[in-house]
Amino acid sequence: MKHALVTSLAAWVAVDSRLPSSFYLASDSRISFDGRPPFDAARKLFASSQYPDLFAYCGAVDFPFPVLEQALKQIDSGRLFSRDDGATARNQKFEALLKSLTYPLKKGGFTVLHAARDGEGMNVTFFLWSIEWAAEKGWFNEPLDLPIESALVLSAGSGGTVIREHNRKWRELLPRTSRSVFSAFCDALESEFAGRTSD
Repeated sequence: MKHALVTSLAAWVAVDSRLPSSFYLASDSRISFDGRPPFDAARKLFASSQYPDLFAYCGAVDFPFPVLEQALKQIDSGRLFSRDDGATARNQKFEALLKSLTYPLKKGGFTVLHAARDGEGMNVTFFLWSIEWAAEKGWFNEPLDLPIESALVLSAGSGGTVIREHNRKWRELLPRTSRSVFSAFCDALESEFAGRTSD
């Protein structure tokens, strides 16, 4: 059965008076099916319990969901990353894993976000990569520049535009704060998904 994700996916960094202090990914949990009510308990966010790495996806669900489940098992068991790997090395290994899998890729494209951290305490650096696959282009891995203040880094999925619209409003009320981005994300979900039964 044909199905697609109806996703509002947001990534943002929180910066205090000294330096970036935290990084966030947020997503809804809805999958829609053609001609059937949506499923509202899908997992779209993944966090390693052993490494400072977060993952999320939007787009066609067939490849990202089962593959990220498997990748996280390999990461947390120590089979994919090593303790000596920096964030860039971990991203390269993660990308190589995605490309090596023989899971059938269908026409629907998708995006996987990989957020990572190097260092601890006062010596941290955050990273974000957008790994995309499309039938006409294949794989593309892009490192994204992070702002020097608390701000939305990326909004993606079918609700990405709505998130950006609400983010502009919240930045006028609470500029340069992490809570304004999260508030924009919540408002976007409420406006986009309230009352929907199918997409």
